[in-house]
Amino acid sequence: MAKKLIIIVIILVVGALFVMFGCNGAKDSKSGASSEQSEPEPAPGSPEDNRIKITSNMRWLIMACVVGIGASVALLISGNKWGIAGIAGSVASIGAGIMISQHLVLISWICLIIGLGIFGVLIWQAWINRRAIVEVIKTTELAKAGMPELERSALFGTADLSGRAGLIQKAPTIKIVSKVREDLKRAEKDAP
Repeated sequence: MAKKLIIIVIILVVGALFVMFGCNGAKDSKSGASSEQSEPEPAPGSPEDNRIKITSNMRWLIMACVVGIGASVALLISGNKWGIAGIAGSVASIGAGIMISQHLVLISWICLIIGLGIFGVLIWQAWINRRAIVEVIKTTELAKAGMPELERSALFGTADLSGRAGLIQKAPTIKIVSKVREDLKRAEKDAP
């Protein structure tokens, strides 16, 4: 059994090296030389340069996943059921890497659209929350106006003493409420 594991690991390492460095006479990404003819280096940041970098990084990912598959097969052969999860994870990583490298621009646009959508939802929620606070304060002011003086001072307090509402509300809430009240008073004075 140990011989089988060693043979599997050797085969997988050789396979990983084959994938990593290639044996097809393709262009060497470091030197820029090829077996047929010499091509000029692509400009940094150009689509061709980005493709070469993605291909280089994909080789590393594939090599790591091949080694992961080998280690997972070794675990599976030794009787550990987690080998199946390792194989599945490595295969999924290879698939995701290939998909991402093929559709990188599309994924970038989708992420930008999603980000702008989330930003829009956040702005909408802030506007809704602000409107709700203003409506609650307007309702409270209307209720205050119709209350008897004794109940109003017990609930909302007087200039010297805070009422029950002052015990419930924290400093940031009191600050927001007073600012909204000032804005409402200013709007009432400016209204014809």
